Amino acid sequence: MEARTSVISCCFLLNFLPLFFYSGMNMKTVIILLCVSLFSWIGWWIGARFGLMAAYLLSFIGSLIGVYGGVRINREYMP
Repeated sequence: MEARTSVISCCFLLNFLPLFFYSGMNMKTVIILLCVSLFSWIGWWIGARFGLMAAYLLSFIGSLIGVYGGVRINREYMP
């Protein structure tokens, strides 16, 4: 099941690549999107061991951490 989850996550991220090239998304938006997806997936993976509601809540918390991390990366490392 974990391999299936990671394949679904990769497919989810690949679906956003055309948006980056055609809609005028800048690199800062892509960094935030990648951070949110990564930390949300990590939260879901940890929480899935304890049940569906724990997975949902930890995924939500992971998303918040991803937004914070993405904004911080953009602020400190992007021109």
